[in-house]
Amino acid sequence: LHDALPISKAKVLAVTGSLRDLADPCLENFGSGRIGAIGIDFGDGRWSHYEELVRDVHPTAPDEISEGSDDFNIIYSCGTTDAPKGIVHSHATRATFTRACAAFGFRPGAVNIVSTPLYSNTTMLAWLPSMAFGATSVMMDNFDARRFVELCQTERVTHAVLVPVQYERILRLADLA
Repeated sequence: LHDALPISKAKVLAVTGSLRDLADPCLENFGSGRIGAIGIDFGDGRWSHYEELVRDVHPTAPDEISEGSDDFNIIYSCGTTDAPKGIVHSHATRATFTRACAAFGFRPGAVNIVSTPLYSNTTMLAWLPSMAFGATSVMMDNFDARRFVELCQTERVTHAVLVPVQYERILRLADLA
């Protein structure tokens, strides 16, 4: 996080209270006013509470709509160089991908489980279509094979995107039926 903020030229950092200890030193290095700090579930001093920021927002569409070429998100990859670099995706790129995912059954009533980090491009493969098509997303704080299987059963999960090591850990569960 500390190294990614200058590379990304981020203007806003949003974190949960559980990550605040990691985020506070990053804000100190950028000085006041350089980066907005939003606490998803907290707010004090330098951190604005998310609920307070959106409390008075009118529920109509904004006056300004993003163009397709506008930046949507930045994912980080070491690729083949082992040097972290940000990869910018535009609104058009993400919209095209999301529309293509309609064929995979993302719709209201579908349930996606998110068990990879939110900054990962892998996560976006199912999370964005879930949001776009009104599906439910079950968020895991961290991956645990046993908990993953339990959540899939109790939440009636219909969609998941995993990386190979996650599949391996699930398949190693002794009592996996």
